[in-house]
Parts: sequence; C-alpha cells; structure tokens
Amino acid sequence: MTTASSTLLAMHNQPTVTGTVKVCGAEEGTIDVAVPGTAYSIRLQGTGTVGDRCEGCIEATAMKVHVASGGGRFIQPAHGEPRIVAGHVVAMDADGAGAVVRSVVPVHVRFEDPASAASIAVGDLVNFHVRSGASWSDATSNA
Repeated sequence: MTTASSTLLAMHNQPTVTGTVKVCGAEEGTIDVAVPGTAYSIRLQGTGTVGDRCEGCIEATAMKVHVASGGGRFIQPAHGEPRIVAGHVVAMDADGAGAVVRSVVPVHVRFEDPASAASIAVGDLVNFHVRSGASWSDATSNA
C-alpha cells in the first residue's frame, strides 16, 4: 500500500510535493493551518503547537474526482475543513489508488473509487469533493 510518506520520499527532490504551513490554532486532535501569503486557514486532523511552521501535505479521501478543462488551484472553503479541492496532478501512486495534487497546499488524495484513477494522468487539472477527516502529513516526521 502506498502511503503519503512513501510518495513524498519517492519524490523528495520535487518542490511541488510538499508545502509549508503555520499552525495557527490547535485543539483536541485538530489543527488550523495558515498558508503563508494567502488568507487560507484550513482545519485538519492532526497535532501541532501554535506558531510552528510545518513542511508536508494534506491527506484526503476523494469521494468523486473530475478532470477539469479550466480553472485554478483552490481549496474550499478558505476557512475551515476542506470540502472541495482543485489543482494539477503531479504524481500518481504506484498502486493507482491515489495521487498528489498541487493545490494551495499539496494534497495526497486517495480515491474512494479506485476506478477514478483510470481517467486521470499526471498534468491533468482535477477537482474533487473531500470526505470529512482530511489530515496533515508532516514530511519532517515521515523522513
């Protein structure tokens, strides 16, 4: 099974795979992360200390994936738990059950329906609805 840490480690030298966030809030099992240079404040499962800067990616499960013909990179809503993510596919997991998507912050997405991967390729612009419980995968703790 491919995990975020193995995907990140396999792509160590690619700058689009990890992103930097700052923990701006923390309470029982969740953290709020701010994305530098944006107004985003994303609530994720995980732990951290307010003020810490972290390098890594968001882990999420996609309920349905769509290839888009236009648009950009975003996470909705900008404040709170992610519901919709859009961005470019930068890598596919070796098992075909997930991908790394370059969005506002890189997202390692696992497909709820593995058949979704059949229509997706590296470079595609995609968007997907996120199942509740997205989390932060800290690259420094996975090394």
